[in-house]
Amino acid sequence: MHETGFLPPEELRPRIAPTEKQGGEWLRGTVHDPRSREMGGVAGHAGLFSTADDLALYAQTLIDGGRRGDVQILKPETIAVMNTPHETTGGLRSLGWDKKSVYSSNRGDLMSKQAFGHGGFTGTAMWIDPPQELFVIFLSSRLHPGGKGSVNDLAGRIGTVAAAALVPQ
Repeated sequence: MHETGFLPPEELRPRIAPTEKQGGEWLRGTVHDPRSREMGGVAGHAGLFSTADDLALYAQTLIDGGRRGDVQILKPETIAVMNTPHETTGGLRSLGWDKKSVYSSNRGDLMSKQAFGHGGFTGTAMWIDPPQELFVIFLSSRLHPGGKGSVNDLAGRIGTVAAAALVPQ
């Protein structure tokens, strides 16, 4: 994953979707979240930039039990702990992931109970469904150009279509 990280280098910025204008300039490769920006652009809740290719590698590694080719990156036990559901006031979550909560409108309707994912404020979503060997990555800029927009339902519909297209094993 060579194009994933905080504070993306200048050469990647032309490929990053803009969010909104600040001071007459489009934010592109600058974290949108003001708290993260005050923290230098690096925070646990905002500021990570990536590509569909890098996220696909990550998702497939999680589906494959933490293995990437011949290399065991994460132990299967670690992935099991990451994906263990926990009841919250808003539904089911796991460590760092949504499972089925009030924020899951970007989750496909046909995903299994083991599916987990995350949606970002600016219009991104990624859902991983290991039993179905499925991942769905949706990258957009819902804020461009007017600072408003909603893509969660669209991302969820795309996840539903992707799961519906699977041939039963």
